[in-house]
Amino acid sequence: MKHSLRTTLRAGALLATLSLAAPTALAQEAAAQGAVAQALPTAREIVDRFATVSKLRETLEKTRSMHAKGTLSIPALGIQGKLETWSAKPSQNRMSMDMGPAGTMVAGCDGEVAWMTHPLMGTRLLSGAELLQSRVEASWFAALKQGEAYESLRTVGRESFEGKECWKIEVVTRPLPGMDAEATRESRTTHEYYEVESGLLRGAKSRMDGELGNVASTTVHAEYRELGGRLLATRTIVRQTGQEIVLVVDSVEVDTLGPEAFVPPPEVQALLAPAAPAKKPPQ
Repeated sequence: MKHSLRTTLRAGALLATLSLAAPTALAQEAAAQGAVAQALPTAREIVDRFATVSKLRETLEKTRSMHAKGTLSIPALGIQGKLETWSAKPSQNRMSMDMGPAGTMVAGCDGEVAWMTHPLMGTRLLSGAELLQSRVEASWFAALKQGEAYESLRTVGRESFEGKECWKIEVVTRPLPGMDAEATRESRTTHEYYEVESGLLRGAKSRMDGELGNVASTTVHAEYRELGGRLLATRTIVRQTGQEIVLVVDSVEVDTLGPEAFVPPPEVQALLAPAAPAKKPPQ
């Protein structure tokens, strides 16, 4: 009985000690978490650091167009081809992906209207989430994440991405007029990963609503080197629908483009042309 009593008393004392210590421990843990939260750089600071270390900001400010050439491959399908992109202030871009026997995909945007010609899906004008993303990407200063195109920008935390310690930020674009903000929030949200050590953008994860449904996509940026006056990721891997697309940039020219570089192909112009007036029946 004495042993049982002593055990009970010791257990009670231990519980009392724990109950007294618990608030202190919880408070210390909360304080530590608070300190970590305070230590996180803001998303604005992270993006601005990238713009500085890559010389992106100064290059965008002093140039007006960029023309890049390279290659693309889809290893699982044995496809190899050519990649070419054109972009200019304030919000024009065009991209051509020559996939050899699989055909050529061409896409473009003038800041308002976006279009695509695809060997399998034909020619179409983009709408909804695809149009929104095309408009955002067409902006000359899109990589700086500034302006009314963005609904919010925040730091989520710190985590490993492709073996590199990165700051993870959440970027939410503003919906187009008439777009259901809540229903499209997932497709308007991108998580970007900036390396803690170097400050360089290492990749992004997002979901996109389009012709193939709601598709998850992971983009990996690697092999930065100076091209066109700034540090540029010359190797990009895009993973989606179980496939990898590898894009490699070989050369960059700045300020060499004229308006003709952005003229849509004839089949797109046909979609953009106003409908011909209906002929009146003979009297």
